[in-house]
Amino acid sequence: MQIEQQRQQLLAGKNDLLQRLNTIGQLELGSFFAQGTLDSYVDLGIGDNLYEKMSTAEIIIKDGVVTEVRG
Repeated sequence: MQIEQQRQQLLAGKNDLLQRLNTIGQLELGSFFAQGTLDSYVDLGIGDNLYEKMSTAEIIIKDGVVTEVRG
């Protein structure tokens, strides 16, 4: 039973990767692909809008190197 459970987890991971690969294969050169989320600290001050600070941050990565931080 444990082996079957692990097999199902691996199969689900494989299917997820194949779906991502298919999505990436359809992208045009220079377009963006949202890979995931990252939890981190945010600098806040009096009067800051928490929702704007938390929802607009983007980190642009090209070939594994951070090229831009937006937000």
